[in-house]
Amino acid sequence: LALGFSGLIPLWLSFTDFFLSIMTSYVRARAESLSGKNCEIGLVGRLEKFMVITIALFFYPFAFYIMVFFALICLITIYQRLHYSLKYLL
Repeated sequence: LALGFSGLIPLWLSFTDFFLSIMTSYVRARAESLSGKNCEIGLVGRLEKFMVITIALFFYPFAFYIMVFFALICLITIYQRLHYSLKYLL
């Protein structure tokens, strides 16, 4: 959110990235609680999310593109975790 409030990226992108980042963790926790299996599948974890945000801070002229990439990889991770958990639940 700090990137959005500082003006480096649009505020809507900042909130989208925040929401998707939270959703990746939520989907994992929910899948693990419902299925009882460890849901470590997905493109990005905590460390990878931290690294992408850190790279966006260091290369701030390209922060918009990096954060769009961040949103895309979070969406892919959410899809992968949902697909994995639905496969084991159904």
